[in-house]
Amino acid sequence: MVIGLALLAAAPAVGIHEAWTMRRSVAGWIFNIIVSLAGALFLAPVGGMIMALFLSPFMDGAGSIAAAGGLMMLVALAGMMVITLLGAWGSIWIVNRWR
Repeated sequence: MVIGLALLAAAPAVGIHEAWTMRRSVAGWIFNIIVSLAGALFLAPVGGMIMALFLSPFMDGAGSIAAAGGLMMLVALAGMMVITLLGAWGSIWIVNRWR
């Protein structure tokens, strides 16, 4: 639960950063935060599946990434965060192409 909260708490930071650097209005700030959360919610589960598929050959018989622990868990968490933030950034990028 804490990992999911960290993933979703980082997504609005992407929207806030873009709104700050582009000097958006209040409506733009709210819209950016909503869009970044939507992109993160879309790609967070996909990121977990992608990391599980990439790391499964290296788990040495462990049933899950959490059971493998150690470096495997750290790589999976970092990869999930990167994929989630890419989803948040990508959704803002798509919306900015329409503005």
